[in-house]
Amino acid sequence: MTYLKRTCKRFWSSGTEQMVPFSKVVYIEHTDFRLKDSKDYYGLAPGKFVLLRYAFPIKCTEVILGDDKETVVELRAEYDPSKTVKPKGVLHWVAEPSPEVDPLKNPAEIDNWLGDINPHSKVVMPNAYAVPLLQNAAVGDKFQFERLGYFSVDKDSTSKKLVFNRTVTLRDSYAKVGK
Repeated sequence: MTYLKRTCKRFWSSGTEQMVPFSKVVYIEHTDFRLKDSKDYYGLAPGKFVLLRYAFPIKCTEVILGDDKETVVELRAEYDPSKTVKPKGVLHWVAEPSPEVDPLKNPAEIDNWLGDINPHSKVVMPNAYAVPLLQNAAVGDKFQFERLGYFSVDKDSTSKKLVFNRTVTLRDSYAKVGK
């Protein structure tokens, strides 16, 4: 197994350098692969290079389909250890579990994972105003609140008290211009 040194900034860490395994088997999101490529698609496709974030460019060389001849069960790829190829697409990935370094399956496996949560991540705004359309929002519904981010309706919501969880913040380009 080859080990890569990469800088990994996670929401619970201070951006420290970590050793990450790079092995013959890596896992990517199924949405990061298509059988048919297009010029506006930056994911992996047969014959196309993408960069594995903090690692190497890879090119899909073979697609192995299931018995139904439609379901992708495995991808074969080659990597460019010299990094001479500069692909546009960048994929997140996880290396195959190994006896030395297993990927985490769930945050509860981390010692004191509650201690890693940002203490300022919960902000309650009891007197916030919203458009009337939101009064019919159901648990799991998602909305974009302009200039704030994307929110999901929380399971603790009631018809008298809506609770929204921010899932993604938006970039504040106005604040940058004002500096």
